[in-house]
Amino acid sequence: MIGRYIRKHLEYEGSLRSCRRATLCVLLVAVCLMALELAGCKMEFGAGKKHKDDRGTAVPVKVQPAARGDIANSLRYNSVVEPDKQVQVLARASGAVLKVYVEEGAWVGQGQILLKIDDTEAGLNLERAQAAADRQSVTLKRAEEMFAREMLAKDELEQTTLALRDAELNLKQADLSLTYTAVRSPFSGTVVERLVSEGDQISPGCPLFSVVDRSRLRLNCWVSEKDLQHLIPGIIADVESDVWVGQLFRAELERLSPVVDTKYGKVKAVFRLLDPDEKLKPGQFVELRLVTQTHSQVLLAPKQAVIYEAGTPVVFVARDSLAFHCPVNLGLETADLVELVSGVAEGDQIVIEGQATLKDSTRVKIIP
Repeated sequence: MIGRYIRKHLEYEGSLRSCRRATLCVLLVAVCLMALELAGCKMEFGAGKKHKDDRGTAVPVKVQPAARGDIANSLRYNSVVEPDKQVQVLARASGAVLKVYVEEGAWVGQGQILLKIDDTEAGLNLERAQAAADRQSVTLKRAEEMFAREMLAKDELEQTTLALRDAELNLKQADLSLTYTAVRSPFSGTVVERLVSEGDQISPGCPLFSVVDRSRLRLNCWVSEKDLQHLIPGIIADVESDVWVGQLFRAELERLSPVVDTKYGKVKAVFRLLDPDEKLKPGQFVELRLVTQTHSQVLLAPKQAVIYEAGTPVVFVARDSLAFHCPVNLGLETADLVELVSGVAEGDQIVIEGQATLKDSTRVKIIP
């Protein structure tokens, strides 16, 4: 009896311990779940706070008011200043250079002697030709006397006459060769290059000098055939040079090529430089600007303010710390400015820097 009681008591104690262990496990699981739920709430609260701060951050931008002004559409071409007349003076006689009379940079007149070649051989040839012509003249005179006495046939007289003619031509040739020993300038201009020195042995065809006439300078340009409607002979273009910064020169369109280059679709245009001061020199690189259309007192904005969305030009206008998306229609454009035909009003604060990342109604902060 006592043994049965003890056994039941032990069974009760075992079940009680099992219940306690189960209860403890349940409590531990509940605590863990509550901890996870609290941690999740904190994460959500932190993320929400960060997102809220992001939405409130203002994007720094620079603005400029849309203002009225003048804008012109122009064509620009690169060219090189070239002289109308430039020649390389070549030797026409052989011999040693005795004397050089001019140096590079010297102005020379037409026919002025530039260089003298040893003319000893040419002089002897002239004397020899003169003697031959004199001898043949005497021979012809005797032949005419004999023909008058009927002592000479007519064909022999004609042969003697032709021989004299040939001797006279040789005399002229020898005299011309002597003149070639004095090298002269073909026109008035400036010596830009001297290629020989005294004592040099030269032959016909040897280059001696380069002479340029700077009184007429031209600019050759290759223009697109679609620009031909704006190019009329006589139109004036502005010329700019990196050497004379801020100074404009003028050039007049003189002629257009009658044909279009089939490979590049270009047409050659020749401008004559109107520069009485001769500040621009042959060989200088210049840029021509030809104004084709002008709009006065129109709304203008910096070209950098315009961005394109799916091919549509757009600007952002700042109002009350917000940037608004404004599609616009464009007119004339230059390298720096663009005409705003519609989409904005005069005085609107157009975003000119920082607009690349903006969206409609984005909060912005205007900086100087």
